[in-house]
Amino acid sequence: MRSVVWPRVGRSEVVDAEEPRGGPDDAVVEVSVSVLSPGTERARLLGLPTAAVSFPHAPGYQAAGSVRLAPAMAAGTRVAVRGAGHRSVVVVPSRLVHAVADRVPLLDAAVWQLALTAMYGLALGEHLPGEPATVVGAGLLGVITRRLAAARGAPVIRAVARSEARAWAARTEPATAIVPVGRVSADSPLVIDVTGSPAGLATAIAATADGGRVVLLGSPRADIADVPLQQAFDRQVRIIGAHIANLDDAEEPVLTEAFFDLLAAGRFTVRDVLAEYPACDAPLVYRRLVTDRSFIGAALRWDPDPGTGLSRREAP
Repeated sequence: MRSVVWPRVGRSEVVDAEEPRGGPDDAVVEVSVSVLSPGTERARLLGLPTAAVSFPHAPGYQAAGSVRLAPAMAAGTRVAVRGAGHRSVVVVPSRLVHAVADRVPLLDAAVWQLALTAMYGLALGEHLPGEPATVVGAGLLGVITRRLAAARGAPVIRAVARSEARAWAARTEPATAIVPVGRVSADSPLVIDVTGSPAGLATAIAATADGGRVVLLGSPRADIADVPLQQAFDRQVRIIGAHIANLDDAEEPVLTEAFFDLLAAGRFTVRDVLAEYPACDAPLVYRRLVTDRSFIGAALRWDPDPGTGLSRREAP
């Protein structure tokens, strides 16, 4: 099989690797597409604070493909996979695969892990249908969070970004307005900060209405930072941490089913923001991830999407 490997900081390769073997409770999946998680993978590739990994490292944790072998699943079943690295064959515990309806593109289903992260943040932030929301950060997790909030009934969404480099992603989001960092106003009842940066948290607090909620979604990318706690206290802003590692076993399937219901209903997609590459081009993708400010996300094509008959290079 083929696999993406980082031999050292800042370097990526695609290599031949020994195919993993599955146990009786595992699923073996032939991967069609794996999707980068740009924030986490960029931080790990560059060795940023709180994101250290040992090298060589096999990156990635979200993909989709077809079952080769799995408990209670027929061979060939289309599935999304969590905990799956960027490789042509993955083995994961069977609880980390989810069947994908034939009409749902695997590319959308493959972001299950990041979608679950966003759904968890919206749930902890007590987002209600009909309530506007603000998302600070315009990377892939920010796009996913915005689109899930809209699918859940948010009539207006503000996307706060440091620059307009990624504003293009909002062109298919009728509810979204792009707001520069310097022009935020304190009027949003719910703000979700996906930047992981001290500056992002300060912006999130500044954008929150008095008595509102700020959700810190994901991992911070700093060992220590100044936080405007006095301002948050004076304005009664509630700050809520929402790391996916704290999602409990009872809530995970509820949020998962809600996500796949939105997919089946055609109410969520990220296909328009994910640039697709053949897996052999992974080193190019990671160079772009590090250097291109307009970059939002990418998918690596390993095999055709089951049932489409399309090659990697022909896939839409």
